[in-house]
Amino acid sequence: MSAPRSKWRVLLVVMGVMGLVLMAITLRVAVESKISFDAGNVALEQNELEGAVFHFRSSARWYFPGNPWVGPSLGQLIAIADIAASEKNWKLAVHAYDSARAAILGTRSFYTPNGSRLNEINARLPDVLWEARLAHEHGPKPAPGDETALKEFFAARLKTDYAPNAFWSVVICLGFVGWILGTFLALRFGFSNDGRVAKSGLLRFGGLAVGGFLAWLGGLFAL
Repeated sequence: MSAPRSKWRVLLVVMGVMGLVLMAITLRVAVESKISFDAGNVALEQNELEGAVFHFRSSARWYFPGNPWVGPSLGQLIAIADIAASEKNWKLAVHAYDSARAAILGTRSFYTPNGSRLNEINARLPDVLWEARLAHEHGPKPAPGDETALKEFFAARLKTDYAPNAFWSVVICLGFVGWILGTFLALRFGFSNDGRVAKSGLLRFGGLAVGGFLAWLGGLFAL
């Protein structure tokens, strides 16, 4: 087998292995999300609302693009919060809204999934937080005139964006891939079959590995 064909074969094998690993990870995430979603529905049927919130939040946290159980899990959390608010169970309402919000924010990277749901929650939470503050048995009660100011304060805090910089997030991901892939290819093509150094392959792929590592490290410090 010629050297060029051998190199392409190795590259295809590497890509195939990476694809299988990605498929295995995706399957694991999907299975865990489905298990948590089913557990949440069981808890809901048994009127164990705190347990249902826990399981639906867990299901939504197992996110990947296209996961069919993330959306329904968030929908259940919002439904629990809405019903709790209508029944003036402010503690549960805050817990359910906050769980849905945390699940969304906890799965974002260079973009925020379910952004419309996040905006919906952020719009409802200030009123619920105000009512919860009034109903809370501990601590000083706010004066009636503080309602508008406090709701505006809650809304502003909820809209504060703590997301990592999208550019540096992409740099970190690409740098890590370049580092690992470059190291593997440098070891494979940087040496001949008899153990001699193949300068062209070593410099090319070694440079990719070093550049990827520096990009990954620089991105971590820049975030």
